[in-house]
Amino acid sequence: MNIDNDKDKDKDKGKEEKDENGKETYFNDIIKFNIDSNSSSSIMITIKFLQNQLNKKNVLDHLNSSQNKEFLIQLFSKIFSWKNNAIVSRETLKCIGQLHPFLNDNIMNSFINLMTDQGNDTKEKSKDDNNTNKNDIETELSVLCPGHIIILKYLSNCIYNNDISIVSIAIPLLQSILRTSIGSSAFHQLDEPYKKYLNIFISNHPKVSTSLSEPKKFYFEFKPKDIEKSETWSSSGKTFNEWITQLSCTMIISFYTDEIFDQLIVLIEQHSKFSEYILSYIFYAILFNEHHRNNNKHYYENGMDEESKETYYQEENQQLINNIRQNIQGSACDILSRGVSGILKNYKNEDPEALRTILSVLIFLRQQPIPNAQTQFDNNRWLNLNYNDVVHAAIRCNLYTAALMFIEIGIDYDSQALASANNNANTSVRKRRSHMRNKSVSSMIFDDFKINEIKKSKKKWYQDLLIDIFQHTDPDDFYALNYNLNKNIRPLIKKYEHERNWRKQISFYERSLYTIYGQYNQMEEEEKKNFQFSSHGNESSQMSTTLNPHDIYFNIAKSLNGLNLYHLSFNLLSSVNSFSGYFNTKGQYQNLNRSLVDQNDSFLELQYESAWKISQWDFEPTTNFKLHHQAHGIHYYIFNCLKFLKRGNKEKFSSTVNDAWSFIENNMKLDQFDVKKNNFLPLQLMNEIQEGWEMIHKKIPKFLDIWQARIEVMKDNEFKTIESILMLRTVILNIIIESLTPDQLASINNTDLNTRDIFKSFLINNLFSISKIARKTGNLQSAQNSIEFLHQIMKENEEEEGLEDLEIGDFGEPHHMKLLHQLILEEAKILWIQDEPSLAINMLRQHIDNISPDFLTFTNTNPLNTTPPLSHMTTSEDAEKNEILYQLLSRLGNWIGMQRLENPTSIIENYMEKAVKIIENGHYKSSASEVYFKFADYANDQYQVMCQPDICVQQKLLKYKEKELDALKSSIRNSKSTNERNKYEIQKRRIETQIELDKAEINRVLQTREMFLVKAIENFLKTLVHSDEYDICVFRLIALWFKNKYNTLINQYIYKYIKVIESRKFLTLIYQLSARMSIASADKKTKYFVLTVNALIQKMIIDHPYHCLYQIIALRNGDILSSYDIHYFASPEKRKQNLNSGALNKQSVLRIQAAAAMLNSVKKHRHLAQLIQELEFLSEAYIELASLKFSASDRKKLISNKKPISFGNKLKLSKVKELERVPVTTKTLAVDPTCAYKDIVFIKGYKPYFQLIGGINLPKVIECLGSDGQIYKQLVKGSDDLRQDAVLSKIFTLVNVLLNRDQSTRKKQLSIRTYHIIPLSPRSGIIEWVKNTIPFGTYLTEAHPKYNKNDIMPLECRMMLHNEQQKKNSTPKSKLAVYNSIEAQFKPVFRYFFQERFKDPFDWYNKKISYTKSVSVNSVTGWVVGLGDRHCMNILIDLNTAEAIHIDLGIAFDAGKLLSIPECIPFRLTRDVVDGMGINKVEGVFRKSCEDTLKVLRTNSNVLLTILDVFRYDPLYNWTISPLKMARQVQEANNLQSDTNDIDQEDIQINNKNNDLETDSSENKNNDDIERAFLGVKSKLSEQMGIECQINELIEMAMNPENLSRLFPGWQPYM
Repeated sequence: MNIDNDKDKDKDKGKEEKDENGKETYFNDIIKFNIDSNSSSSIMITIKFLQNQLNKKNVLDHLNSSQNKEFLIQLFSKIFSWKNNAIVSRETLKCIGQLHPFLNDNIMNSFINLMTDQGNDTKEKSKDDNNTNKNDIETELSVLCPGHIIILKYLSNCIYNNDISIVSIAIPLLQSILRTSIGSSAFHQLDEPYKKYLNIFISNHPKVSTSLSEPKKFYFEFKPKDIEKSETWSSSGKTFNEWITQLSCTMIISFYTDEIFDQLIVLIEQHSKFSEYILSYIFYAILFNEHHRNNNKHYYENGMDEESKETYYQEENQQLINNIRQNIQGSACDILSRGVSGILKNYKNEDPEALRTILSVLIFLRQQPIPNAQTQFDNNRWLNLNYNDVVHAAIRCNLYTAALMFIEIGIDYDSQALASANNNANTSVRKRRSHMRNKSVSSMIFDDFKINEIKKSKKKWYQDLLIDIFQHTDPDDFYALNYNLNKNIRPLIKKYEHERNWRKQISFYERSLYTIYGQYNQMEEEEKKNFQFSSHGNESSQMSTTLNPHDIYFNIAKSLNGLNLYHLSFNLLSSVNSFSGYFNTKGQYQNLNRSLVDQNDSFLELQYESAWKISQWDFEPTTNFKLHHQAHGIHYYIFNCLKFLKRGNKEKFSSTVNDAWSFIENNMKLDQFDVKKNNFLPLQLMNEIQEGWEMIHKKIPKFLDIWQARIEVMKDNEFKTIESILMLRTVILNIIIESLTPDQLASINNTDLNTRDIFKSFLINNLFSISKIARKTGNLQSAQNSIEFLHQIMKENEEEEGLEDLEIGDFGEPHHMKLLHQLILEEAKILWIQDEPSLAINMLRQHIDNISPDFLTFTNTNPLNTTPPLSHMTTSEDAEKNEILYQLLSRLGNWIGMQRLENPTSIIENYMEKAVKIIENGHYKSSASEVYFKFADYANDQYQVMCQPDICVQQKLLKYKEKELDALKSSIRNSKSTNERNKYEIQKRRIETQIELDKAEINRVLQTREMFLVKAIENFLKTLVHSDEYDICVFRLIALWFKNKYNTLINQYIYKYIKVIESRKFLTLIYQLSARMSIASADKKTKYFVLTVNALIQKMIIDHPYHCLYQIIALRNGDILSSYDIHYFASPEKRKQNLNSGALNKQSVLRIQAAAAMLNSVKKHRHLAQLIQELEFLSEAYIELASLKFSASDRKKLISNKKPISFGNKLKLSKVKELERVPVTTKTLAVDPTCAYKDIVFIKGYKPYFQLIGGINLPKVIECLGSDGQIYKQLVKGSDDLRQDAVLSKIFTLVNVLLNRDQSTRKKQLSIRTYHIIPLSPRSGIIEWVKNTIPFGTYLTEAHPKYNKNDIMPLECRMMLHNEQQKKNSTPKSKLAVYNSIEAQFKPVFRYFFQERFKDPFDWYNKKISYTKSVSVNSVTGWVVGLGDRHCMNILIDLNTAEAIHIDLGIAFDAGKLLSIPECIPFRLTRDVVDGMGINKVEGVFRKSCEDTLKVLRTNSNVLLTILDVFRYDPLYNWTISPLKMARQVQEANNLQSDTNDIDQEDIQINNKNNDLETDSSENKNNDDIERAFLGVKSKLSEQMGIECQINELIEMAMNPENLSRLFPGWQPYM
């Protein structure tokens, strides 16, 4: 085998990196580009530069790197910020179209978060500025400053407006505003460029004329109480500009706001767009002013300052304003509430843009703090609204996440109303009892009737609305719907469409048509003439159907498109017109005809889509179906662009392209509300159509590389998106190829005659891409369509090259052979997926026979040393065919093995080994790793089958027969009778024969098993050598190795290959590998195994020291078991004496000695010696701090004071400075394949103090200073074994790898948040401090009394459970009764966390989804590995992402069931956990994410069990529950109110010390616990129960009050 050293490639990579860094610099400059200070021309130049760069393959490859995700989001954000500039909007759209391949859900969610964060930063800055004000008046001024700043910025831009009338208003208005105290305050909060610019408009500036501030005049006519009229608020019958201008001016005139807003009427009157920017601030100013006036009556009674009394308008206008304000009666809140409620209630008739504006106001208001608010939820009380109307309006405007948020707010209002009614009812009951004699029965039940009416009217008022909402939110939301199909069939239809289950949809529509026409045909003639189909179907009184024929035919065509049956769809739609004509000629069904024709726009758009996808260029709509220009959709433009592209009509092509971009500009609302909903696909399609024109015009394949780069980025996009792009390319390429005849190419100067072949080659690859993606996503019709197209191309090639008369095996041209091979293999794969395994296998067999007729029948006693004959070949033909053969053989062997058509040995000899031999003889690299992996995987499966207990039973039977034979021999010797002796002899011969047969069979089985083992390990090793694609197989390799560590041949194989395998592939298993270190000469039996392990670890340390050395140092510190042992660091001799004293067992001593020897060995490498010395000192410093003890009294004082404690001069950590070779311990350091590790963030030092945060072990929090200027918080723990936590963390990391490998879970972004855990000794270690988090319990403890003031306190709940459990006569029934009582008095509040932290609807919704998904993945994965002790302080919530993060992983593998109070739930799913998931609770996203996670874990159960199998061989892992954990629970159970910190650390250390010391038989330590844990995980991953059933059972168990009532009170199951 040849192992290449790609040094030249590394040099080329270096050059590419420089180029990429240059591009990144350019892009960074663009991101920093300040739009406010640059002209449209500058932006246009920038966009043109971007468009040019985004058409370069190396730039796209650079952007596609996972490291550049944040950079890509920033870039898109900057481009997006130019959307409102009319001059550059079209070019901006084109640029977004070029970025479309990168805009997956992950990027878009991050982009929305970025926009929200930027908005929050602005608000926080404003809040910080507000804190500097000293009195109430200044507070009022600065609270409105965000609106004032918007006004000042807008006015500054108006000065450059092309309309001179706006300029003439803006200049004096600026001067007038800046003269006021509020204007001056706003001015000082502007950015410096604005301050510098606007400074000249301040009244005392020498260049400003005072004549500019004359009284202004407005011309709108207003009447008293206009603000209270519904006509003022309604947008019906008005243009949007008229509506918003009238409303804004009316509000300003009707209510006093402040000196700035009062002056804006004239500008609004002339420039209505200004109202869109400030309407929200007008609302806020009016409402805040009213609140402030009510709280500061003295100030308003004595009058405001002189400036506030100044007259800004001419006398006539000012008198009108004063008159209107004096006639306003009632509060501004009530008037505005009625006005807003009116427009929302009339949402069906209102302008959607007006509704959107009003909803923007509501969203803005709820983000502003209401005066005297006690909770964040109170900020929803600015206006009094019916949230049912708000939600309907939001749905009308496509603001679906806002609708969900308003539903949750509305539910809370309903709950509060119901609680209030209940309180009133309880009061009435008490009064009733005292007046029973004077009150009638009907009067007595009135209050109960009122409560029931509230419950009845409010129950699930939003349920029907969710059907519309959930089609536009997370796809899994839809599965939370609860609908009754007996009443309405619409949800079922929507479900089929949501799932893209087009076949079921078609079946349903066929049934509907059968019903419609069956009932229709049974009518009398007069009934038919008078019959009229309903436009909505469900309103028809004559026919019980939910759909009319138009809907049915349209949806059938849509379903056919969904099935990629575009020809059928096109013909169905084409038949509609003739169908209508048929009915007209018969004089019947005229109303049916009218219903079809009236809604023809949707039909035509669908037909245009089908037409261009099947290249039906002669399609023209009939007269009945022609549309108005405004009714055209994007497919109309795509069809016509392609039609004129084919005809080469430049003028019409250009005109249609221009119309298409105009259509896109007019129909895409690029604002924050629509950014997730908008489909950017048309932008990319139009870009590529124009690129296609350029290629066909210039006859050059200019954009093909870019097209390929774009599609590689889009691997996680929806199939329909990818298919549309690839089909468009297929159409364009086919048009280009048809236009490039050889004669035309010859007549064009400077045109390569191979150009046509280049386009055809790309077309072929494009079709294979469609087939491959369609096959993997289950869209087999699309795959078959592509295969058929490829067959046509093959036929054309044969005709062009004169190959039509050749036999299929003759292969006239090499490229023809390769194409045929790809086609047959792809078609076979499709057949395999279609459950046609026999056809697929036969197809491959026949193809191999065609290539080499005798290949599969060739046999040889030693196939490894002989190559099958391949006759009649040239050298190039030989190479071409061999490359095809090994891929076919591997695939065929794999399929035959799966179908069990031949015995395993035959499969390996006839297929797998032949394929490998061809690879190694020809040095092929293409797909080699896949062949090796499949070989290894199959051999491993067979090995595992042969490791079943049957062989052991055979061996036991053999021993029994041998004993029986010995007994017979003894009987023969002792027998005195000849007859008896002869009888025994016959039996003896029979048993001897049987024994010989049994021995032969056992030997055969053992030899075969050994062969499978060797083949599996050898090919796993080769897989790791050749590719990174199957690196996950390293776990199977190590598990097989550890299981057979005494096998010399296996150790020799691994020793040989570790020299050429990159050591980074073993880094994940450094814990398990290092635990197997020992002294090489210690045991002859394990000599080769130890040598191999040590050699591998040494290579790993040399290549990747930062990822390995901490584990080796921790092993070296295996003798540091208590605070007393720390003194050994300063005395090596005493340490050596202690090691040899017998205090530790033999295996521990050998491991410690091996770690020390390993460190001494790698120190010989010059670049590692100083690093190891510094790391050892740093580890000792950490351990010293971790072991630092305090007396019980000091502990309480230090913890309660919460003050930092100085290191002093004695602690070693105070001396750690400028460790330039040592990276920050808890910062993620990416594995560098080159092993260079340049530019690491190293340790500059530590802040000279630490803090105590409580707990039994008294962990210390320190702050590490990184060379990047960042501060890294770390948790230093002592008296606790972190090795178990580290192992569980590694398992979670590997689960993330599995989730990321699966396309479905990768798209859903399912993952577990992990953090660094670094053990330093058996009793100490470091944990990464997870920033910006809060313990779940900490938030809830504060939130419950804040939001539910009438509920009992959390501590009281805990005491109630504790007291019940302490009773001797306590029963499960009594525990449940207490728990139910707690639930009734303690309502969940975690939903308010999201309302507090994430006020923007998009952000609020996305964070809820992020939280729900993180809880689901943690729950299922935690259940699989048996993670326990999930009390509410062991779960953190990220304040920025809302993800749940689990800490303290020490109780795993169902050890929680062994606690003194056993845990009887699979994971934490309490009411508060569920409350954070929103109105869906555990349905929808949570349940589906749980199912998806379990599906991935089950699908990869072999991998996961292999990983755990490796951990089985970790002698350091403690599979039983730690006494420390048991001590913690017992202590708290015995005395709930005692301070657990009083437990003596040293006592716990002594109790645990014996647990840490291994017995001499460490290989079998806790063997029963190991097997029980392993089998527990294995049973959870088995398929004994369906996934849906399993998840349902787990959810029920986790939420069952009976289970929760029996839990440990400190677990706090009530919240």
